[in-house]
Amino acid sequence: MASRELTGKEKFSVIYIIENMKENEKYDETAEKILMAAPYEVHSLIYETLSDALKDAIMRKFSEVHVTVPSFVVLNFNLTELKQAIKEMEKKHKWKKFFGRIEDNKYLRAEHDVLFNYENITYYSNNVDDAVSYILNNIEAYIEEQ
Repeated sequence: MASRELTGKEKFSVIYIIENMKENEKYDETAEKILMAAPYEVHSLIYETLSDALKDAIMRKFSEVHVTVPSFVVLNFNLTELKQAIKEMEKKHKWKKFFGRIEDNKYLRAEHDVLFNYENITYYSNNVDDAVSYILNNIEAYIEEQ
């Protein structure tokens, strides 16, 4: 397990690294545990197989870890950054927006690019309870600041 310092004002997304996308149903109970632990702070969770790009990103952030499958990557994002990305996408497609014709996949892509930007990896673990604890500890730190 490895982590990076946060400001306490972030929301989280989680990548659940699994062996095979065809068998992701068997991981649903564990994924639900993460989502239910902090339903307002964990914005999104995706299943992903371990790609070279993801492994390299984890190793850049936490050189001391051995990346295994299954495991969990917690990423942070800022709501302002998410809103800005959507605003920029809408500006790029201003005529489609004017006529209400921006496809849903454009919104989903803009959101995905912010939520799952590998540069925002803050925690890695092969243990779901450790990932949940990390998220809850960082939420508590934010609540105490208020």
